[in-house]
Amino acid sequence: MPKIENIIQPDKETWLKKFRFSTDTRVRFCETDAFGHLNNVSYFIYFEQARLDYFRELALTEKLLNDNQLYIVTADLYCQFLGEVYFDEELEVKLRTTKLGNTSFDLEYGLIRKEKGIVAATGRGAIVLVDKHSHKSTPLPDDLKNIIKEYEPEL
Repeated sequence: MPKIENIIQPDKETWLKKFRFSTDTRVRFCETDAFGHLNNVSYFIYFEQARLDYFRELALTEKLLNDNQLYIVTADLYCQFLGEVYFDEELEVKLRTTKLGNTSFDLEYGLIRKEKGIVAATGRGAIVLVDKHSHKSTPLPDDLKNIIKEYEPEL
């Protein structure tokens, strides 16, 4: 089994300061398992909601979600579960772009138990821009890259 890399580098406080964007949510009953824990698939739902809120925050919704010629695909998505989360807990989901490529960009996630300030999960994923007609990856428009670069000063 491959070694799992710890995304939280060099330490929790420094890592959390890298995020400009976050969105809040509360664990619903339907998102828990028989033991009252947040079900593992629900983490990915929170990542998706944070991603959509991030696009909205950067005014990228039209460009990425409502374009007649292009669409986005989540090419990969990874979650490292670090601790338990329970029904009705308030969560903060942090998100940032860590890399801009030619046809894709990489995102990083942090899921925080708000009351306790505990990082319960981290995640990574890649988003690819695809042409609707050819179904092949296509270059990210420069204006999209510039919006993300302006919002994410570490890029």
